[in-house]
Amino acid sequence: MELLDDEIPVIEGCEVNDHPYHPICARCRALVAELGPETPVDWIGRDTRYAEKLATPDTSVADLIGDVDPIRARVGINGLVTSSFAFLGMVGWGSSLYKGPGAQQFDSLIAQAELKWYIAPNPGNDPVSATLSLSSLALGYTRDFFNSYLGDFYARDRGYATLSHFFGGRFLLVIDGGVAAIRYPDIRAPQAVKAFTAIYVDPSLFVEYRLSDSFGLNSTLRYTSNITEQVIAGDALKWSRFEGFIGVRWFI
Repeated sequence: MELLDDEIPVIEGCEVNDHPYHPICARCRALVAELGPETPVDWIGRDTRYAEKLATPDTSVADLIGDVDPIRARVGINGLVTSSFAFLGMVGWGSSLYKGPGAQQFDSLIAQAELKWYIAPNPGNDPVSATLSLSSLALGYTRDFFNSYLGDFYARDRGYATLSHFFGGRFLLVIDGGVAAIRYPDIRAPQAVKAFTAIYVDPSLFVEYRLSDSFGLNSTLRYTSNITEQVIAGDALKWSRFEGFIGVRWFI
């Protein structure tokens, strides 16, 4: 601790102690963009900055610095309608609790709906008997919101389809894909930008060979793309990428 500076500047009122020259959170970026050198600062000593925490493998950054926990409340139904069809339906309300002057808030409907067809009919109407080994085709829709580095949040409406087919008790094929509308509110920093919408696509292919009832070798191929002409602070938000993974699963 003796190696730390005696005091460092932080933006006044910031919960994560952003530096005035390098603000990170949306509230502080907006404040610096608006007030510039007039941004109010505090000075904190090294005794205040140093803390100890007993860490475990599941310790996250949010555990160390705190996090904003949005409120989500949903009700719905989930289960087999017939031996061949299942339905999931949930609807509710979501609200964010972002702090600071000018913070954007999400306060709207959230929902999920999915219709699943079991290509090989389920032996009965008991949901527990609908095992993962059953081949199925699902169509669905989700609406939700998430924290964002651009502004405070983004809202997402996503439609998706998933085909899962199990061959001969050994080979599993899963084809999944979705198209989403990503809606951003007005952004004030690092550059003032009016609300806009980007289109996000994410098809993927998963294949697995079961060596035994306990082990499987698998591979995943995924393509993701953010489709928009929006540019912020000289950076284009349009991008695309391919990803590939190989793995092993152990079924306990």
